[in-house]
Amino acid sequence: MERPHFSIPWTERLRWLRFDDSRVVGLLCLACLAGSVGFFGGGAPSGSPKDLPTSEPHVYDLKVQGELLGVSPIQLQDVRVTLYFPQMPFQVTRRWQQIEHPKANSFSIPLKFQVDCPASLCLLRLQIGDKKLQIGKIQVRPGTQALSFQPATVRL
Repeated sequence: MERPHFSIPWTERLRWLRFDDSRVVGLLCLACLAGSVGFFGGGAPSGSPKDLPTSEPHVYDLKVQGELLGVSPIQLQDVRVTLYFPQMPFQVTRRWQQIEHPKANSFSIPLKFQVDCPASLCLLRLQIGDKKLQIGKIQVRPGTQALSFQPATVRL
């Protein structure tokens, strides 16, 4: 197989690209200037806080209720109830003595808070002595005023 034969070498074909021509130098200077303005002074990068839409703060006025089964009144004295909203993140922990008890072994915790993002999940956690238990989770919808966890049987 024979190699193709070129009549003009590549160095001769690129002869018109010379840097001593004032038009070529001017175009290169303009390209460098435009690139540096775009790189250094082109405004805020995408995804910066200026570009993000500002949202109204979400106000929550909730009453969280639940009931614990299988726990004696003596063990309840040592219980800490934690409500955790992982998407915010927001967490509230109360001792059993600090919260309201509408009936035996039940609790009611009023919460009022304001956050930038909507809550979508509430986790109920208990700490009895040195044991930590996750009891349940509930989806929180905008405008919700009460969260009621199902009665939970606690096994130590």
